[in-house]
Amino acid sequence: MKKLVNILVVSALMCLPAVVYGQTAEDPIIGIFNRYEQRDGVESISISPALLRLMQSGRSNDQRTQDLISKITGLRILTISDGANGRGRPNREALAAELQTVVRRDFEEFMSVRNAGERVELYVRNVAGSNALLLITSSANSITAMHLAGTIDQSLIDAVMSGEIGISNR
Repeated sequence: MKKLVNILVVSALMCLPAVVYGQTAEDPIIGIFNRYEQRDGVESISISPALLRLMQSGRSNDQRTQDLISKITGLRILTISDGANGRGRPNREALAAELQTVVRRDFEEFMSVRNAGERVELYVRNVAGSNALLLITSSANSITAMHLAGTIDQSLIDAVMSGEIGISNR
């Protein structure tokens, strides 16, 4: 399972290097990402809108990649491993708790896989003006969350599930 998850992140970074940070501040998931990405021991990735525009300008001849990129309006990834602590509680535990609060309120579970102490969860939010996928991978010593906003349809979900878009949990 760990190998599968590693393949997911490599695929995301290789196949869709152009996604955008364009989510709004009202999105509670973005608020969580904003709070955690500044902490010590937290790895984060945010891609700017300028990079998405560059990729949409025709730099890729792969029509599938162009179609997927055109549906994405934002991507952010956070990874927290053991040793990153904040206010008496490991940051990874605090992040997991905050994400679950928002997930229960705003998202629908699409998939959950547990194997050998690792867990992969995929959630979907389809609310007018606020569509997103939230992919969370966790193990005993780390958590990674990927928030992908845009036009969430079957082709985008298939890309996440097939590994064209993904994350790694080290």
